[in-house]
Amino acid sequence: MGEGCCKWLRELVGDETKEQQIEERKSEAVRFFMIGSGGAGKTTVIRQLKCLCKDSPKDYKAYNPSWHLIEKTDIFSQIEYDLFKKRIRQNILSSINNLCQQSELWGYPMNHELVEEVKMLQAEFDLSVIDGGYVEQQYTDTIVDDLVTLINNESINKTLKRSHQMLPQYRIEDGTRHFLNENDIRRIFADNTVLTSLDIVHSRYPTTGIQDFRFGIKGMKIQIHDMGGQVTELVKLPQFISQWFMNTHDNNFVLFVASMADFNLVDESNPEFTVMDRSIKTLSIILDMPIVKECSLLIFLNKTDRFNEVVRNLLVTPEGRAEILKYLGSGLDSKKKAKVENGTIEVEDLHKAIDRRFQEEAVKSKRKTGVYTKFTKAVDPKMMSAIFGAIECEIVANIAKTIFT
Repeated sequence: MGEGCCKWLRELVGDETKEQQIEERKSEAVRFFMIGSGGAGKTTVIRQLKCLCKDSPKDYKAYNPSWHLIEKTDIFSQIEYDLFKKRIRQNILSSINNLCQQSELWGYPMNHELVEEVKMLQAEFDLSVIDGGYVEQQYTDTIVDDLVTLINNESINKTLKRSHQMLPQYRIEDGTRHFLNENDIRRIFADNTVLTSLDIVHSRYPTTGIQDFRFGIKGMKIQIHDMGGQVTELVKLPQFISQWFMNTHDNNFVLFVASMADFNLVDESNPEFTVMDRSIKTLSIILDMPIVKECSLLIFLNKTDRFNEVVRNLLVTPEGRAEILKYLGSGLDSKKKAKVENGTIEVEDLHKAIDRRFQEEAVKSKRKTGVYTKFTKAVDPKMMSAIFGAIECEIVANIAKTIFT
């Protein structure tokens, strides 16, 4: 148990027997059912934990289904590294193609020959996917030079700044933005490139079905069931969560991951709502399940970095400020709304406005168990390390309550 947790626990308990009971309960695995809409960052959370196990093995451990330790050198195989590299290259190619298509739709001047070349490369890749796998493509220096020329293009950069307004089919994955610069494009497409942990957590491919992961975080065992967030996966939610809960009723948490950056993105399936509206609706469905009312709820409001970037850009113009009020005004009082109107509001106040929307759903469900919210940036190892340290204390507090009641 962390020293901070130990200190307050000793003050709270004052009883070695009770403290021993808590330590015994703490040795049991804490189970998380992780859910959220597609693109919220659930897979990034898992990858970040794996990278922490690789880079900080003293505090973080990865285990197989039998709780046998996975050595840090075996957390990612060479096959996985190669697959990450292929996927990141494809993420970059797809994003530049989407930016080109959207730029042309908006009437920005583009080099049509380069645009057609990227479109052709994208089409070739789509045809090369066999049985869900990836066939290695050859990228010549000329192709890489052309990608760099496009990403440095003024029209592409204008489109990037308006990316939240792009058509749904052309939207850029948040993680891929990390690579949309000349240095990273040349590095990733180099034959001898060696991926970093930061590269791995920024790679993007959707989770399907339910996957099980086991970790040790500063001595505490964590078991995470990661369910796919695609619409086709969410319809299976009642079945999956019921099966998960039947295994044990102890130390269960629902971990809900939502993207703050989706607050103003129109939902492709229902244009009257935003992607965040759909995320909140999913949370509402989960909270209405009687079986979930017995679990504590942990909400990761993820992608704080991307959210901050979007709202700071919006605050610059009257139209942008009106957009913030349209989507976040319900969580702001009159003084905060006035600050939005004159462009002086702090982004932390807008964080709280989003938090209120999710907390309101938790209140409606009349839960008997705790609800914990964390603002997260899953691609940042330091932030995620601090968050999981705080979660440890909250878990211990939750265990202590069950012993004292």
